[in-house]
Amino acid sequence: ILPGWRIEEIAANVAASGLGVTADEFINAAVSPSAELLSILAIDDLTTLEGFLFPGIYTLPRESNLETLMTMILKYFNHNIDETIRLGFERQGFTIVEAVILASIVEKEAIVSDEKPLIASVFFNRLENNMRLETDPTVQFALGFDRETQSWWKSPLSLADLSTPSEFNTYLNYGLPPGPICSPDL
Repeated sequence: ILPGWRIEEIAANVAASGLGVTADEFINAAVSPSAELLSILAIDDLTTLEGFLFPGIYTLPRESNLETLMTMILKYFNHNIDETIRLGFERQGFTIVEAVILASIVEKEAIVSDEKPLIASVFFNRLENNMRLETDPTVQFALGFDRETQSWWKSPLSLADLSTPSEFNTYLNYGLPPGPICSPDL
């Protein structure tokens, strides 16, 4: 799983991996996770795994099933987002879900990792000052798959795209979008 991938991109990779898991099976499990999978994360009010499929290399036997794969990915998230990190989120006034939402936006906005702290700082300031985040990746997420470019992340965006009605569109809405837009790196 590469940082910045959304569920559909992860699903395509899993389907091509040699495991007996189709892209549709993976998407269904990630978009509407079972109570058992949600219990691994132990996060209240989580309805999708977007943003919580932790980037990394997962080595499984070929006969592994979807449940085994999803369990491994979510346990890896818990392993990496430890108590120290969770307390840091709280000190910033963020729940874990809010922190992952913001991290996912920063992940897609940054071109190189060194830019991430500066980008996060800009977004913290905008949130503190009740400004719109006005960030293209949230619009790209709202637009979904672009058939013309054969990509989930249309670029460049048009002025019409920036007016796309969606609760994910941070050009139109204040605060964080309702959920993560991709899987952010640590």
